[in-house]
Amino acid sequence: MVEVNKSELAAQLGVKPSMVSKHVKSGVLDGCYTPNGKKLYLEKAIQAIALSRKKGSEEGEVATNTLDDIPEQIYTAESQGELSKLLLLAKSPSQKVQITKDFWVGKINRQKFLEAEGELISIKDAKIALETLIGPLNQYLNDQGNNLKNNFPNISVEVMEWIDEENNRQKEQLRVTQWD
Repeated sequence: MVEVNKSELAAQLGVKPSMVSKHVKSGVLDGCYTPNGKKLYLEKAIQAIALSRKKGSEEGEVATNTLDDIPEQIYTAESQGELSKLLLLAKSPSQKVQITKDFWVGKINRQKFLEAEGELISIKDAKIALETLIGPLNQYLNDQGNNLKNNFPNISVEVMEWIDEENNRQKEQLRVTQWD
C-alpha cells in the first residue's frame, strides 16, 4: 500500500491541506494511518473520504462516515476486488474518490433494495429453511432399510446391501448440501 503524509494526500486529491486537516479532526481518516501513526495509507484514505462525501458534499461540511459504516456482508474481499478493478480505470485521485463513493453507496442501496424486496434472508433463516427441507428426507433415508425389511421380510441380503449403499450415497449428497 502506498503511504502518504497529509500534504501529499492533499496534493493527490487536488485539495488544500486544510481540507485534509478537517477530515483528520472529524475522525474520517481514523483507521487509515500506518502502524507508526505518522503517515496514511493512500487507498484507505481515498475510500474514507469518499464515504464522508456521501453526506457532507451537499452540505459543505465534513461528515464522519468511515469504512466502519459499510455493513460486513457488503464489505467483503470480493467487493474490494471489484472496487480495485474499477479504480484502475480512474485517471485522477479525485476520480478514485468519486468511484469509491459511488461504488459503496451503490452496494448499500442494492442491499437495501433486495432486503425490501424480500429476496435476501438471513443466514440463520436460510439454515432453518434448509433443515426443514432436508431433515425429513434424511430421516426417510435412515428409516428406509427398516421399512423395507418390515414390509418385505423375504428381501435378499444383496438387495438390502445395495439399498444401504444407495442411501449412504444420497446421505452424502445431502451432507454436502447442508450448511456448516
